[in-house]
Amino acid sequence: VEGFEGRNLKLIDRGLFRTTLPSIDGNVVKPKMFYRFSLTDNNGQQVEAKLVNDHLIDLVNIFEIKGQRIHVREPLTWYQYAWSAWPLLLLLIGGAIGGALGGAVTVINVQLFRIRAHSFWRYLVTLLISLLAVVLWFTIRIAIYHRLGLR
Repeated sequence: VEGFEGRNLKLIDRGLFRTTLPSIDGNVVKPKMFYRFSLTDNNGQQVEAKLVNDHLIDLVNIFEIKGQRIHVREPLTWYQYAWSAWPLLLLLIGGAIGGALGGAVTVINVQLFRIRAHSFWRYLVTLLISLLAVVLWFTIRIAIYHRLGLR
């Protein structure tokens, strides 16, 4: 990045569900507020950098500094997003509980597609988690109906 030459500016991907952090001169920079960072360039000037979302269901994957956008992670393909998001259909049949389960599983699935593993395993694990959400929704539904004495 212009203005940070020779400063070893890099991004540290801390894994699933944890925020990516910038590091400069070997020191990790903590966010000031809401994924915004204050970095000191080679001239001693404070430069604001930030992490931004590229998609609604994807966690932060773009680092923006001095108008330059750097992809922390490559975007998933449309079919990976579709595969990850099919549990959102629980919202249609399961109301608020189905929507909450579907939304949570969708975010988890998207993050699981980011791990370094063979595609087969990523698809299999996300399928199993999605099916587990459906089973959990049915279990909750049965428990609620049973508790209320409904059939």
